[in-house]
Amino acid sequence: MNTGEIILVIGALILFSVTAIFLNQAILDGDRTVTESRLTNGATAVALSYIENAKRLSFDEAVIADPDLNNPGMLTLPANLGPESGESPADFDDIDDFRQYTDSVKTNIVTYNVAITVAYIDTNTMSVSEHNQTYYKQMRVFVHTPFIPDTIKLAHIFTFWE
Repeated sequence: MNTGEIILVIGALILFSVTAIFLNQAILDGDRTVTESRLTNGATAVALSYIENAKRLSFDEAVIADPDLNNPGMLTLPANLGPESGESPADFDDIDDFRQYTDSVKTNIVTYNVAITVAYIDTNTMSVSEHNQTYYKQMRVFVHTPFIPDTIKLAHIFTFWE
């Protein structure tokens, strides 16, 4: 082999090495994307499970006592939203019991950290009502794990008439 052929062989090896490195990087990026997608789907399923669980509950503690309630002012005050004293998640009986609820959901792969807020919604501004009771409550579920870049946020508005 002469010098020109050796240079061509070295050039071919360098080209092959660079191609192999880029191909490996593309495969690793694809694997990471698939893993993040699976974890994101899992986080979404966890959030939806809390919303679905809340759908089976009463709108408010006052509605349990008086199903014919016709004045939103009779509903639980915004400052008092949350579980009643001594109430555990197994005993939740109305939507706002989930207010400021946190949990860790462990799967075979990862642990999801869950945080939930519940608040009345002002129908005029479609924003959280800090001071008035309304016939609408918004539940926001936040699910996070360090293995996905973003926190999953799902919201559902419950109505008195559901």
